[in-house]
Parts: sequence; structure tokens; C-alpha cells
Amino acid sequence: MADTKKSVISPRLYSRMKTYFFSYMLLVVLLLVGIGGYMNTSFFHTLQGVVEQSNVASLQQIRDQIDQRLVELQRMSVQISRNTKLLPYMITQGGFEAAQANQELRSYGSTSSFLLDIGVYYAQAQANKVYAASGVYDLDTFLEQIYPFQGMNQSAFERLVSDLKGPLIMPVQTIVINGTNNTDATLYLYPVPNNGTKPYEVIIYVINGAEIKKTVGGALKQFEGMAVVIDKQGQPIVSVSSEAVGSLDSAQLLAHLPDQPSASVQTVRLSEGSYSSVRLDSSVVPWSYYVVMPTEQFLNRVRHTQMIFYVTILTTLLLGIVLSYMLATHNYKPIKRLLESLRNKGTSDSYQGKDELGWISRTIEDMSIENSGLRSRLRTKSAMIKEKLLSDLLKGNVKSKADIAELLDTAGMKLGDDHFAVLLFIIDDYRRFEETNTTIIQNLLKYSIINVAEEISLEAGYGYGIDMTENNGVVVLVGMEPMVDPLHMITEVAEKTRQFFEQSFPFTVTVGVSDIFEDALAIPKYFRQSYESAQYRFMKGHNCVIQYQDLPSPTSLSQPMHEFEEQLVKALKQGSKEGAIRAIHDEMIEIRRYDLAVSFVQSICFRLFDGVVKQLEEINLPLNHEGEREKVALRAFEFETLDEFERAFVRFCGRLADDISMKKESKNFELRDKLSTYIHDNYMDGTLSLSKIAEQFSLSPSYLSRYFKNQMGIGISEYVDELRMEKAKELLQTNTWTVKEVTEKVGYADQTYFIRKFKKREGITPQQYKLLSTTGEPAGSSSDPT
Repeated sequence: MADTKKSVISPRLYSRMKTYFFSYMLLVVLLLVGIGGYMNTSFFHTLQGVVEQSNVASLQQIRDQIDQRLVELQRMSVQISRNTKLLPYMITQGGFEAAQANQELRSYGSTSSFLLDIGVYYAQAQANKVYAASGVYDLDTFLEQIYPFQGMNQSAFERLVSDLKGPLIMPVQTIVINGTNNTDATLYLYPVPNNGTKPYEVIIYVINGAEIKKTVGGALKQFEGMAVVIDKQGQPIVSVSSEAVGSLDSAQLLAHLPDQPSASVQTVRLSEGSYSSVRLDSSVVPWSYYVVMPTEQFLNRVRHTQMIFYVTILTTLLLGIVLSYMLATHNYKPIKRLLESLRNKGTSDSYQGKDELGWISRTIEDMSIENSGLRSRLRTKSAMIKEKLLSDLLKGNVKSKADIAELLDTAGMKLGDDHFAVLLFIIDDYRRFEETNTTIIQNLLKYSIINVAEEISLEAGYGYGIDMTENNGVVVLVGMEPMVDPLHMITEVAEKTRQFFEQSFPFTVTVGVSDIFEDALAIPKYFRQSYESAQYRFMKGHNCVIQYQDLPSPTSLSQPMHEFEEQLVKALKQGSKEGAIRAIHDEMIEIRRYDLAVSFVQSICFRLFDGVVKQLEEINLPLNHEGEREKVALRAFEFETLDEFERAFVRFCGRLADDISMKKESKNFELRDKLSTYIHDNYMDGTLSLSKIAEQFSLSPSYLSRYFKNQMGIGISEYVDELRMEKAKELLQTNTWTVKEVTEKVGYADQTYFIRKFKKREGITPQQYKLLSTTGEPAGSSSDPT
């Protein structure tokens, strides 16, 4: 058995196993590299910043503590300088006042453990004495015996005080107090100026150096390193160090410290190794605080976290390797079993590839190619039988249930003792559907209607569809088991299908639904019902579901439509586009008021169109190309809805009314021009009148007067007067004719009437106008009309 397996599965066939394993490993490695890279570049950098800021915050706390102490000393100095019990003459008098001053200084010193002693020195006093809380001393005794600071004696102190401009603190030193106790201390001098620049009083604070070192040393906490405070000259005030940097002193360190910004971390490289320094500047005195510690120790917490992270990454990698192998083995088992099954069945003699799936795919492909021809023939035959059966059922070519059963068995279909309904899906705006889609696309879209309708029919039971090109759509026969309200279920199927195409396709469908029936041999009858239901789209419009039971019974109008037809013809004769459109709309509204059969409504529409065509023939009005095209479309009457017919008919009648109106206007312009020419030729005739002109053109005087004013904007008598006055002015300017002769010449019988009309129009008499035209000067008043 083992030999058989070895012959079936070659060692080369484990390449897919390796592919799985290394794919999982690659995924693990990529994840670890991504996470590790992010942690290393982002998290650890952030953690390092947190550690650095922690050290900066610790140093800041130390700085604030010392600055607070110095602020308190400055405040105390101001209080001492203003204390009336500590005025120079009070202290130097001795006796009760001096004792009281000494007691006052002690009270100031007792408030702080930071101070060892407080003294007051008057620079301008004759006696060089220091009045301290511990007693009254000569200056040299105070500086050389009581608090013997190195490099500080009476002369050095006096020079220092003479140049003192502000508070001064000396470096912390170890001094011997009272000859026995070694104590860390420093001097803080606070000058109190008089009106001049030199101080008249100096307050001396002996500060406990151990307290300062303890405070500064707090910046190191549990770390090894050095904390240094330097003044503005770079001289150390106090320094605290641990054993780890015992070989360094503050002077050596200060020589290498960088000029770094405040609150920043810098690296200092010394021969002893790499150090990290943190600097902060005081906001009270011109000091700088430094904390210096070995870099390794400074980032010890970061390194510790990094080590934990690296160990975690390594552990995850090892687990990833184990899981990758387990997953690869698990996923490879089905492939291995399939491979063994195909090999054992002798589907291939040998394996020539390097990948199991390639061999399996090739084997299955060979089998598929071998059987595809048979499957295709079976599918084609089944589809053809199904279509033939549905077509025969719809057309009534199947005469018995035995024939139906035989055909159903051949087509793999079922039609039991169920309830049935026929649904006819017709595509709306089919002309546009044909124009925008090729024949292949049209067939695919109709096939989509069949598929969607059959799938939705499964909610009711089952459905079989067939393309009915002659009906511009498809027919679906739906079968379902007996139920309470089968028509409601069928209507839901139709509505869901309609909504699907409305929302998902570039066209809509109207669905005609037959009544429910039980006998499969009655399918032709109910197919006609679905067809009649779908045809009622002409009244209801596109994109709707129409049930046969909702169709109106054949009826006629209670009163004829001749009134609307007469209104339309009258409006067209008058060239009234608005009247024609209004008559069409009124008739369409009247039609929609009744539940009329589609055929009856179509006959009304065609009769209406036929009446307009007869009107065209009567007036012998030729149509342009667009009008002829619309006329042909209306005569063909291939409209799917009444609204579609109404739009086309309104467009046609509107164009026709415009043409008739233009023709009438053309005739009116011709009459106007003839009238104008006749009056121009005869206005100087004294017998010319409205009646004479009307008789000449065979018109009534009233119509002529109204027509002329409408066309010319002026009455006939005014128009004649206008011409006569212009001619009279022309004759008067020649200075050849008298006023009387001009009156007769232009057609007036009464000279007085002429003069009155002329003066009313021109503002002067004809005689005055004549003189003005010939001499250029107006004539005086004259009663002589000649």
C-alpha cells in the first residue's frame, strides 16, 4: 500500500505545500516587520522623548525650589531694609535698641532652615561691624573666624561691596564653624542702595550649603551622574555627583558642556564615555542648572522596553513558523486527497508539472472540454423544447392534457393541478428601445426580463417565460399552489418585476395581468386577456401593472364629441394656435372622464385627426417637410399612450395654426398697401371720402375705418389731412401760389377750414408760413386770408 502511494504522489508534488508554508511565513514576516518598524520609529522615539521630558521635569522642579528660596530671601531683604527696628542709628546705639535689633534678625532667620545666619553690614559706617542674628562682630572676625570662607577677608569683602550692583551668591564651600564643625555653606549678599549707585547697607545671608546640595542632588534620583549649578560667568555655584562619575569634576565637565538651549537634551562625548546633559535656566537669578549622566543610564528604561519588545518579536516569529506549518498542512490535505483520487482513477499517466493545482486544473479542463459539447446540445435542445411548448400553449396548438404531459416531461417542466396566470411584459417606448439598442442587445434585454420575471415568480410558485417579438415584450406563465388570494400574489410578482426594471434598467415595462385559471388548456384565452390588459396602457400610460378585471366594459360617450371638433376647426380657420391647443386639451380631458375602451378612444382620436386633414384640403394649405412627417406619423397612429398622441397632435395643429395665421397676415398687408397707394394718388381730390374709398375696394365704411386704423395706427381722415398739409407746405414754400390757390390745389373746398387746420397743426397761418419761408422773417398779424 505504501508503494502504491509513492507511485501516485511524486515528491515533486509537494510544491503547493511549500507555497502555502512560505506564503503564511511571508505574511507573518511582513506583519512583524511593519509592526516592528512602526514601534522602532514611532513608539520608541516617543518613549525616549517621554524619558527625556521626565528628566527635564525633574530638573525643573529642583530649579523652581531653589528659585523659590531665593525669591523668599529677596523678599526678606526688602522687609529688613524697611524695618524701623533695624535702622542704622538704632543698631549702632547699643543698649535696648541693639538687643531689639538682634532679636528681630533672629526672628527672620528662624523662619527658614535654609539659613545658618543673617547679618547686616553698613558700608558707610565708621565701625566695620557686622550685626548678625548670632551677635555683633568686627568684619574681619566675622569673615575670618566665625564663617571663614576661602578667598574672603575684610579687604576682599570691602572691594566686593564697593562694586556690588545686585544680589551675589558665592560657590558652596566647606568651612569650619566654631573651630570644630565642617559645614557646607555659601554667602548670599543683597545690597540695599541709597540714592547713589553704591549700597549703604548689605544684608549677608549665610546659607546652608548642605540644603542646596540636597535639593540639587534630588535631580539625580536613583540615577548615577552629576548635577551642577553655574552662574552667568560659567562658574559653578554648587555641584553634586555620584560614584559613577567620580573621576569627573565640575570644572572638567563645564569645559565640555555645549551651549544648548534651555529645556533641551544634548549629548556630550568625553574620554570617559558618552554623557547626556539637560539644561534649564533660572528665571530669578542668572543661573543655569545642568544634570549630566551616562547616556546608557539615561535611556535605560527605553532600552529595557526595547529588549522586551525584541524578545516578543522573536517569540511571535517562532509561533508564526509553527502556525504557518500547521495551516499549510491543513490546507494541503484536500488537494492531496483530490490528487490521489484523480490519479487512482487513471485520468493521467504521469505528472509533468511542478504544481498540484495546475495538474488538477488541466485534468478537469480536459474533462470539461470533453463534456461541453454534450452539455451544450442538451441545453439548446431543452431550451428549444421549452419555447416550443410555451408557444404552442399560448397559441392553442396543444389539444389534450396527455400531449401537455408528454411535452412537459421532454422539456423538464411541470404544470400540475395548480392555479395559473399569464403575464405580458411589454417594453415602453419601444421605438426608442429599437433605436438605441442593436438586435443582439435587444434580445439580451428581453432575455433579462424573462430571467428576472421567472426568478421573482418563485415567490409565488414557478414561472416560464418566452420572447414574444410581435407583442414588443415577453410572456410569462406563472403557476402556483392553491391559496387564499392568488391574484394578489400574482400582482405582487408583476409589481416587483416592474419596479426592478424601473430602478435598474434604462427602460420601463408595462405588465398586463390575466385572471386566475386552473385549466392549462385555457392558456390561449387568458393570454388574450393579458394582451388586452397591456393594451390598456394607451389610457393609463407607461410603467404600470394593469389587471384584466380592472378593464372597463365597452361603452360609448353619453354625448358626442362634435362640439370640441367644431371648436378645433374654427380655431384653425382663424389661425389661433392657443384656441386650437385649448380645444384639443378640453377634448382629451373629456375622454379621460369616462372609462372607455381603447379601440373606441383610438377611433375618436383618428376622427379628430381626419377632420383636421380635411380642413387642410379645403384651404389648400401646403405643409413643409416637418409638417408632412408629423402628418404621416399621425396617420400611422403608432402611439403607445393617449398622452403621446396628444403631444404629437398638439404639435401638428399648432404648426398648422401658425401657417394659417401667417397666410392671413400676408393678405392683410396686401390690402393695406393698396389702400395707402390709392389715397396717395387721390388725396388732392376734394371729393375723396371714407365712403368713396370703401366703395372703391368693396368694403363697408366701418370695417375699412377699423382695419385702416389697426394697420396704420391712424384714421383715414387724419391720414388724408397729413398728406394734404405736407403738400400745402411744399406749395407755400415756392411763393408761386396764393393761399386760396393752395387750398383748392390740395383738395380743401373751404379756405377758412384750411387756415384753421393749418394753424392748429403748425402754430401759424398759411400766409405767415409763406412769408417766413420766402423772407426768413415772420409776418405780423393779418386778417387777410389771401
